[in-house]
Amino acid sequence: MKQMIIAVSLLLAFGVGCDEGQDHQLPQDRQLPNGTKLFGERTLKDGATKVERVEFPNGEKAFDVAKFPDGSDKAGRSEFPDGKKWFDLTRLPDGTQKAKRSELPSGEKYFDMTLLPDGTIKIRRDELPNGQKNFEAGSGHEGEVQPCLSLSGTRTCRPDAGRSSR
Repeated sequence: MKQMIIAVSLLLAFGVGCDEGQDHQLPQDRQLPNGTKLFGERTLKDGATKVERVEFPNGEKAFDVAKFPDGSDKAGRSEFPDGKKWFDLTRLPDGTQKAKRSELPSGEKYFDMTLLPDGTIKIRRDELPNGQKNFEAGSGHEGEVQPCLSLSGTRTCRPDAGRSSR
């Protein structure tokens, strides 16, 4: 009887027979037909897919990626070939993208940036390389600086803002 208690205690101590909270699928590495490479991919019980690192053919890299059954996905960090870095990126099924922080190669940083499907960019605040915090200056498409509307601390920018109509 004493040996049985010791054996059961050892089994419980090492987690044998208990799979609560554990993933049974080991991370896998694979390459998709379009050239995208997935490292450390696994599917969770709730249907979400997690990937440690994704490398796209265009040079973009994403780290700590989770794709959810509703079509949204999140990445802890995304690095682009032109030197941009986005942190805590969320992409929604409607095409909206949100980043808690975005860093440009010039040293400029955007905080709480939202890119809407129509091309509108909303930035809560940006910091210039000299440390100046900016709530009013504009930022448009592809790094162009353009005037924006300031709505209670949030800058709403459109790619065509500030351009004269032709």
